Amino acid sequence: MKIRLTRLAPIAVALASLVLGVLAYVAPPASAEGEVTVTWPEITAFNPDTTEYIVNMQWDSGAMFLQLNGEYPERVPAPGDHLVDFPGSMVNDHVELYAYWCPTEVVDANSCQLVSATVVSVWNKLDLRMDARSRLGPSSQLSFLATDPILFPRTTADVHWEIRDGAVVVAEATHEDLMKDYYFDLPAIGSQPALEDGHSYQLALSARIDHPSFGELVGELGPRTFTWDESIHADLTTQVKEGDNWVAGDTFFPAMDSYLDSIRLVPVSSHEELRIVDATVRDATGEVVDALFTAGDEWRGVTSDWVVVPAGVYTIEAVVRDLAGNQAVATSQITIDDARVVEKVWRRSFAPADTIVRREVENCGRLRRPARAAWPGSMGLDTMACPDGRWSQVTVFHRVALPDSFYDERGLLRLSVVGAAARTRPRSGLRVSHEGDDFRAGSEYGTYRGAWRWGGGFPREGAIFEWTAMVEGRARYDIRKFIVESTYHVLE
Repeated sequence: MKIRLTRLAPIAVALASLVLGVLAYVAPPASAEGEVTVTWPEITAFNPDTTEYIVNMQWDSGAMFLQLNGEYPERVPAPGDHLVDFPGSMVNDHVELYAYWCPTEVVDANSCQLVSATVVSVWNKLDLRMDARSRLGPSSQLSFLATDPILFPRTTADVHWEIRDGAVVVAEATHEDLMKDYYFDLPAIGSQPALEDGHSYQLALSARIDHPSFGELVGELGPRTFTWDESIHADLTTQVKEGDNWVAGDTFFPAMDSYLDSIRLVPVSSHEELRIVDATVRDATGEVVDALFTAGDEWRGVTSDWVVVPAGVYTIEAVVRDLAGNQAVATSQITIDDARVVEKVWRRSFAPADTIVRREVENCGRLRRPARAAWPGSMGLDTMACPDGRWSQVTVFHRVALPDSFYDERGLLRLSVVGAAARTRPRSGLRVSHEGDDFRAGSEYGTYRGAWRWGGGFPREGAIFEWTAMVEGRARYDIRKFIVESTYHVLE
């Protein structure tokens, strides 16, 4: 039985900038005989199979037209209630309705006027979508998406699926009150004795919901062809812990030095949820290892007494269980390496002349090489000859390559300078800088001073350390050598 909507209420819609078809908006017309009025139903979402949508239109002269989603306007035959007929192409969608008044029975963009407009949602079935699955097995979960209009509010559905071999139904199940969480997730298919491993079948699915606005909506999927695979529910992979993240891998280093110390078992299959019930580790001879698993799936390569097991190849056997209660034994081979990450110190002395990249000498400054005959490879930065009051400066840029480090981070990076200031000018000094950090050396400060900083910004490989040495004003400093120290890491 159809429900006739008789409760009407006015709705004012201002769409001055919206033009559909060939009609433009102006203020509602007033004729000598009376006003033009359009009253839409209060309902904005409904099922056209069970609910009639009736709009009331009143006018005394001219003609009224109703337009749906920009289609060509349809003339309304007479004032009063008008039943709107929604074409099948507009059902299961949002529909825009426009009411126009024209002074004649001809639609004319120059004279017809938009009186009122509204938007309604019209649905009479579910639109179901499901990812294609070429293989299904006992632990396979069927998940489907029901698109608008039921994304909100959250709702439940009754679902029925059946597996057919041609025209014969060989397996089926019904699930009631499934709660939607974006997707509707069904329980695992479970063991099906009537299905033959490796045989092709067809899957069909239907769903029904009771929607607060649209009433009962039904949708169907299928039939879709798939292959039944009894072994689909058991597979095992491993991941190793790198920092705070787990990455794919089957070799780890349980030296408790924070580098790949743990390995994790990951049971997988196509879309199904599996969990590990039990796990056993065997060495190369097949003997069972007293392995201590934490959280059921993580092993740090230790026994129950927290003793690290010897390096070598091991086999993990895991009993996995799917959502349907099916169990299987999955295996994976792993390798334990007894290498560990070790921190070392790299220390080198450099003659200044061997590390120069470029130099900048301003005004009367000079760069002496060697600075002193007794110091081969030394370098003297000299502005002593400059008169007082005349600015002068000598800057030399240096660069050395640091050893590759196993980690990105380096520990202490230290630069030291060995030399001497001018004997005739005790307060002469040298300024050494690296990325904004600097220190001074000279008779005022002592002839041997060091600078240090954390070297976290250096890459693991191809790291370059750069610094500058400078004197300014009237000064001189003779550099005998630079000493560079850096901590780095190796896996050994």
